[in-house]
Amino acid sequence: MTTSFAPTDLAAWAQGTWTTSPVAAVTGFGTDTRALRTGDAFVALKTARRDGHDFLSDARAQGAACAVVAHPVADPLPQLVVADPQTGLRRIAAAWRQRFPGPVIGVTGSVGKTSTKDLLGALLGPTAFITEANLNNLLGVPLMLLRLRSDRHRFAVIEAGMSVPGELGISAAVIRPDVAIVTAVAPVHLEGVGSLAAVAREKATLVEALAAGGRAVLPASLLAWPEFAALADRCLAVRFAGEAHPSVRPARLVEAVLGLSEGRRTLSLDGEVFQLGPVSDGLASNAALAVIAAREVGLTADALRTALASWSPPLGRGSLHALSGQTFYLDCYNSSPASLLDAAH
Repeated sequence: MTTSFAPTDLAAWAQGTWTTSPVAAVTGFGTDTRALRTGDAFVALKTARRDGHDFLSDARAQGAACAVVAHPVADPLPQLVVADPQTGLRRIAAAWRQRFPGPVIGVTGSVGKTSTKDLLGALLGPTAFITEANLNNLLGVPLMLLRLRSDRHRFAVIEAGMSVPGELGISAAVIRPDVAIVTAVAPVHLEGVGSLAAVAREKATLVEALAAGGRAVLPASLLAWPEFAALADRCLAVRFAGEAHPSVRPARLVEAVLGLSEGRRTLSLDGEVFQLGPVSDGLASNAALAVIAAREVGLTADALRTALASWSPPLGRGSLHALSGQTFYLDCYNSSPASLLDAAH
């Protein structure tokens, strides 16, 4: 995987045609002319508010190497004409992901996606590419995948979200994860999908999209949903002490036990003990999923213990603060009823 994109590859992947081939190397992609970097391909998206095709001159002035457009525009910037620029972007990203030689971990779930993704970044170290911020939608997922570089990255951790039916399945097909983490199914985005059962159906699409030989890592409780039960033979399921045994047999059942030692949470996974900070049950569960996923892509237990020793939850998610002689537990990052209940516990 090189650090630039060949124009012939881009045309083939996006099923498009060049008005003229780019002279400058294409080294990245962007959709906002204000944030373009030299060498980027500007993807001209049309929304209800504005049409990216009106900004090709701005893209050229910012150093764009070319543009991905739905129709040719009277501008000297080289243009790759495709049926739909956003679909073309996804097709390019899917092909680029297939060229990446390292393992790709996809992360989804009603709650805990971003904190789990960030923890995986801490566990896997500086050679891991992780989704920036929470760019996890239909536009963010392909843009993140297109930043993978095999000369710098050994692993990729791609977060995938959803707000309407079908969205996650589209992103999952682009990610094609080697390991898929589903943190939870909870009443989030019900205004878009309609029911908790519909949420489960959406989240299961990431498991359905696993690459050949891939494995999902998820709480054993999710196997109660028919969509996940049907995929049980591809799942590493985590059952915490006191929880019911799943009614279907996963590929592997990992027994987890939470403890407390010197004011810190401990996490035991099939007898191997890891030290956590003063985290909630939900964060501890997500930590279990992250540790198992990291083991699946080759990290040792000792390496993970070292990484966990210096890990702390992201700002606004499960941190302790002392003020005026009182201790406050701060958990306000994008809160939902499920995450608030976990924080209260």
